[in-house]
Amino acid sequence: MLKRSTPEKQGIDSKAILNFIHEIESLDLELHSFMILRHGYVISEAWWKPYKKDEVHMLNSLSKSFTSTAIGLAVGEGLITLNDRVISFFEEYVPDRVHKNLDQMTIRHLLTMNTGHDKDFMMDIINRHEQDWVQCFFQEEVIHEPGTHFVYNNMATYMLSAIIQKVAKITIEDYLKSRIFEVLGIECTWAKCPKGINFGAFGLNLTTESIAKFGQLYLQNGLWDGRQIIPAEWIKEATTYQVKTDRDGDGDRSVGYGYQFWRCRHNAYRGDGAFGQYCIVMPDQDAVIAITSGVDNMQAVLDAVWKHLLTGMVDGVIQEKDAYNMMQQKIENLAYTLEGNTSSPWKDTINGNTYKLESNDYGIKNVTFTFQDDYIELRVNVVDKEFIVPIGISNWIDGTVDGEYGFKEKIRSMARWQRPDVLKILYRFVEATYTFEYITYFEEGSISIDFMIYHGFQAPDKPVRLIGKRVSS
Repeated sequence: MLKRSTPEKQGIDSKAILNFIHEIESLDLELHSFMILRHGYVISEAWWKPYKKDEVHMLNSLSKSFTSTAIGLAVGEGLITLNDRVISFFEEYVPDRVHKNLDQMTIRHLLTMNTGHDKDFMMDIINRHEQDWVQCFFQEEVIHEPGTHFVYNNMATYMLSAIIQKVAKITIEDYLKSRIFEVLGIECTWAKCPKGINFGAFGLNLTTESIAKFGQLYLQNGLWDGRQIIPAEWIKEATTYQVKTDRDGDGDRSVGYGYQFWRCRHNAYRGDGAFGQYCIVMPDQDAVIAITSGVDNMQAVLDAVWKHLLTGMVDGVIQEKDAYNMMQQKIENLAYTLEGNTSSPWKDTINGNTYKLESNDYGIKNVTFTFQDDYIELRVNVVDKEFIVPIGISNWIDGTVDGEYGFKEKIRSMARWQRPDVLKILYRFVEATYTFEYITYFEEGSISIDFMIYHGFQAPDKPVRLIGKRVSS
């Protein structure tokens, strides 16, 4: 576990952290957690209920920085070099006639997203339910000369994972486990493709503190408890500017790209993932900031970090007791809830009713509502399975559902009446970035459900309408 201290003892003003939280809330940015380290100490950490400290969180593309680290370790062990051609590892997949662009592609090009491809095509592969992703990679046309065209490409990172598995004879997850994860006390899960190769580009799940440890390891140039576990020269090379990105403007995505790390303003760098998963390393301030969230506007989170946390890092700041206490009180009360009433005169009429739904893309056949004192038991028939999901009324209540890639996903649910005949249900996937919302409209003998999926406060484009009729009570 990382060492703890107070903000002012490590040169951060508590008011800056409080103002950061206020800014996040004023902009409706849904953070799930943050942890701030300075001079090697955790000086502030927070989780918005129902998200919890000891639970892992989906990292999305922040996973890429861990894949980069495995490549650095393999280079240090002499297993590979950055100038090795990609086709040299997969002779069984190489076509009879190799285009010169594919022939010239190296590990370095994979790292810098300069493979020469014209688009990111991983989701096409997943949506087609392809079984052999490496084969798909070699079938994709390489339009540009490698090294001349930046395209953020998840398949490039997947191939890095495949190369590690090829040369090390174990998955990248297992490769990092003995070299990094066990040393730092990190437990993780990492999703795999049908061939058993870790995604590399995403699919890694870690706690907020594990993200912070990873950032601290990089801040310390690969040194941990007196051991050099990542070569310092790799840290420097991977996190410095390597290529220009395809992002325009003044935001942090236009500053440049390293080896699966983004450069930032203020001489900082970061690993980041969709919907606001961050590991921000600030060498000039000797600081690390880990963030998990479900936001649509990722740049706004970084802007708030620079505006409040960066400017609040002033060594020698005098602790103001009231400011520290106010910050702590604010953190202790951070929570997402659901507005509305906990009961309705319609409850007794609906209790025990089963509704048969019209044919829909989700395969939901029947739903049954049973009301208990402080929760609702929702029974759902989907295709050939039946799920019983408890839904809290006064508080969030725990549950699980079958997720993608074979994982059970944790949810916390709550329901409130918006009108006597309208019940809103929220399922927060607390190890992920998204929320399911069901707004249920009851009428005599029928039901209508508006179903939406969204990240944070992002408004969905259009709800899916499900309609059904009562068949029993």
